[in-house]
Amino acid sequence: MLNILILENNPIICKNLINKIQSSELSAKVFNIAYSESEALEILKNNIIDITILNINNCSINFIKFIKKYFVNMSVIAFTLDSKNFKNDLKYKHLFYELIQNEPIEQNVFNSLIKLIRLKADSKKHLLSNIYDELEKIHFDLGYKGTQYLCECILLIYPFNCDRININNVVYTKVSQKYNSNINNIKCGIYQATYRCYQYYHSDLETYFNRKIVKKPTTKEIINEIIKHIIQKKQSANVS
Repeated sequence: MLNILILENNPIICKNLINKIQSSELSAKVFNIAYSESEALEILKNNIIDITILNINNCSINFIKFIKKYFVNMSVIAFTLDSKNFKNDLKYKHLFYELIQNEPIEQNVFNSLIKLIRLKADSKKHLLSNIYDELEKIHFDLGYKGTQYLCECILLIYPFNCDRININNVVYTKVSQKYNSNINNIKCGIYQATYRCYQYYHSDLETYFNRKIVKKPTTKEIINEIIKHIIQKKQSANVS
């Protein structure tokens, strides 16, 4: 399920966006609506958001640069209903997952948004497959609950700058809600899954990390390393 944040100060446009998303049969939900940049930042800092949809005419360039810097893998979909100013909006284009122009009616914008959200949903499935591939390389048992918890943590953290995410306060809480379990069970499951790899596949773990490992890696270290490998694989695929 994709969590979507809408940044738009027009309630009618917000309602239309929500209706379109809900009727599209996408595996996505509108997590929240922000009517200002400050509201949006507060939501982004304290929640896991996959996609931010914003009206380009309601945002400053500094705000957009900020969220792209600190939420590095989150998709930002920008749209405009003002075709007169569209040429001026092109200066923002390099910052976005996609920029949509209304041509000429609002319905086309909404249809384009749904297409992009569907692409993002497919991208998330591909990411999940990559995470499982990386976990298998270091011999995590994919059938074990702790490995599933870890996989979910990576999915949640991937859209962000990892160093800015509080795993205890945000990520573990989200995972515990999804699996209807308490946070201690989530931590314990991930610890056991990681310790098994450290104990029985120590040399493979060192090869994967490309350094000597003298103690069991922390959850954050495992997550960061796996995300690094996924990004490197993605960059290599783009080059080729």
